[in-house]
Amino acid sequence: MVRFLLFKGKYSRRPMKQGKNIAITFFLTLLCVSVAFAQGVEEYQQYHQEGRELAKEKKYKEAIASFSKAIEIMPYYTAIHLDRGATRLQVGDFEGAIEDLDYVAERQPYKKEVFFLRGIALYHIGEYEQSQSDINTYLVDYPSNQEAKAYKKKLNQYFTARQQEIDAQNAQLAAQQSQERAYRNARTTEVVLGTVVPLAIWTALVLSW
Repeated sequence: MVRFLLFKGKYSRRPMKQGKNIAITFFLTLLCVSVAFAQGVEEYQQYHQEGRELAKEKKYKEAIASFSKAIEIMPYYTAIHLDRGATRLQVGDFEGAIEDLDYVAERQPYKKEVFFLRGIALYHIGEYEQSQSDINTYLVDYPSNQEAKAYKKKLNQYFTARQQEIDAQNAQLAAQQSQERAYRNARTTEVVLGTVVPLAIWTALVLSW
């Protein structure tokens, strides 16, 4: 009985040691991850702030490079996508701006400035209907923004001109169809006068014989 207890006690310490080692390993891993994350956040903030400063100095290409480095570190932060999207807009990279602004709009649709910026980018690539939708969405909350109102005016002028063009094309098509109907009616009359009436006369003559 004593031997059994000693035997049992001897081997029961191993699971305790293994559990302690696992706990220490987990703690060290968690500590390393925390330190790495903290370093990543610090680098992200550094690049993000650097990009903003460069953008203020109108060094847009350099700013975009800094924003991109920040995104590589923290790709899920919407603030950095918003800043890079706005900066891409400044250099005429409308497709790139839309990509960044789409990311923000999907996750934080309450940020109405996103729709304004995206509306401008969409306007410049000829996506006028989507642009109008975004600009109108922004103007609901910011009706006094002069630049947004200017874009809305441009869009209204475009759609008015397009509608006038469509109306003119429809009128031209209607006139052409009317001429074709008149021509067909005239041809029908010629056939009647040239074939049906003479045939009726010859029929009458034959019957009179």
